[in-house]
Amino acid sequence: MKTSHANNVNIPKLPRIRRLSGFTLVEVVLSIGLITLLFLANLSALYTSRIQQAKDREMGIVTDFMIHYCEMVRGMEFEQIKRKAPLDHLYDGRQGSPKIIIPNQSTWFSIENDDYYTFHPDLAWLEGRNLELRVNLYIDTLAGEEHTKTLKLEVRWNAPLNVGGVLEERMDVVRFKDV
Repeated sequence: MKTSHANNVNIPKLPRIRRLSGFTLVEVVLSIGLITLLFLANLSALYTSRIQQAKDREMGIVTDFMIHYCEMVRGMEFEQIKRKAPLDHLYDGRQGSPKIIIPNQSTWFSIENDDYYTFHPDLAWLEGRNLELRVNLYIDTLAGEEHTKTLKLEVRWNAPLNVGGVLEERMDVVRFKDV
């Protein structure tokens, strides 16, 4: 062991320990780059899952509305199921009640109004999303008499954050004449 002779004092020098463990600058930069890439991939997955979650929630609201509409039609008498007919006396538009009818034409029309928000309040969550409904009524006859009435409901609306274009959902109701 070497000693230092400064001012006649013997101070032993410690042996130099060389560590070979550690990272080079290249290794550190590569690992930071990989971690950043994984972080950005996770952010992308979070964004995608949030959009899908919003779409699923909206599909649930629309499905619930369509079931409500279909159940009202199923509750009608067979002879009452016709174009321009209200779904129920509660929805005939008289004395300030909402007017929910089977439309005369099978064209798209907006359901972003107070009548439909009163009929199904959850539709308010889709306000401003160009929510539209199309109802087609098909009547089949047998031996000259109405036998089957098929109601085809279609709803379309803009996707959340306009990611994914226009979303659509369809539901059919078939009513047979009571015997």
